[in-house]
Amino acid sequence: MVKMGKTKYRDCLSGKEMDAPTLRKHYKKQAKRNRKYNASYIKVPVWYDNRRVNLFFVKLGSGGKWKAFITNDLEIGFNKLIETYQIRWSIEVFFKDGKQHLQLGKCQCNNFDSQIGATTLAMMQYMMLLLYKQMHYGNSLGSIFDMLSSQAEEENITRYIMEIFWEIVNGIGEILKVDCMELIEDIIRDNRRAEEIMRIISPALEKKRAA
Repeated sequence: MVKMGKTKYRDCLSGKEMDAPTLRKHYKKQAKRNRKYNASYIKVPVWYDNRRVNLFFVKLGSGGKWKAFITNDLEIGFNKLIETYQIRWSIEVFFKDGKQHLQLGKCQCNNFDSQIGATTLAMMQYMMLLLYKQMHYGNSLGSIFDMLSSQAEEENITRYIMEIFWEIVNGIGEILKVDCMELIEDIIRDNRRAEEIMRIISPALEKKRAA
């Protein structure tokens, strides 16, 4: 994601240099709808810093604001773009929790191997804490393995979970008339909001699993 600021891009069609808000207004009539993500989007081929890239202007839901994404993968479509961006959710949560609770990035050793070791230990601690959290909420270790085994044939478990999460966040955004992406950022920064969202998601996951 890039800011809708004053950075200049050279439009491949007109050859003119324009910032992101101007480009979005210039091509607003070419906006398309995407039912899967309840979104409107505009794809604009541009040059940036002598590199050929694509700009995607995206608006999620009726209460969303236009956001800009940039990619040097010229073949990527809108669905794949959003799927890739959704991965950022789990990465952001890991870095937030790792820095806040597991001293991630605070190793003062000058040896590179020691830095790698400290980061690896933080990741291992994080995975163990996730396992404990899963067990703490009433699932035994055996049921966790059973659940993973039953879902092993699914093409992409992460995508399956994220689609449910994205659908719920979109629904909340529609009800509250707020921007979905800003809501996600708030959830990342606020543990209480994250817990509230997880309480909403859990019944949906259980229902899907039972089906």
